[in-house]
Amino acid sequence: MPCPPPTSSVPARWPRRVRRGGLWVGGVLVLAWVASLFGMFTWQHGNGLIVGYIRGRTGVTMNKFGWGSQFKRGWTIQSSGRLDQVRWLPEWHFGSAKQWWVWVPLWVPAAAAFAGAGAGWGLEILARRRAGLCPRCGYSREGLPRGAVCPECGSAAA
Repeated sequence: MPCPPPTSSVPARWPRRVRRGGLWVGGVLVLAWVASLFGMFTWQHGNGLIVGYIRGRTGVTMNKFGWGSQFKRGWTIQSSGRLDQVRWLPEWHFGSAKQWWVWVPLWVPAAAAFAGAGAGWGLEILARRRAGLCPRCGYSREGLPRGAVCPECGSAAA
């Protein structure tokens, strides 16, 4: 008869994954935002659908009336123009099924990713405290008197 798996006082790994994932996604979005300030990166499907990054925002445009026809099917990279044309608020237009657009500033999903990273960081500290570990380094505080300084990192007891 196999032995049951040992119970561990180590907190769940998902708060750490949320924190790292949020920092990674937020960092990529910040880099995309910076790149979109200096260049326009778009992909156009042959039916008038355009997806891209331009002037600090990302979006989707559908235009079957022709003003997007200067772009060929595939990727396009161009200079985005002046930096004073950066858009900070979302924009949308739903005129018809043949012409609509939705543009979201890249700071919105980046802020959400960084907020998720902060929440993951807070949950990781909370899970460490509940498991009896040092909230800073994760060292087991088992056997230490209440209020003792962590012997691993020197942080004060919480």
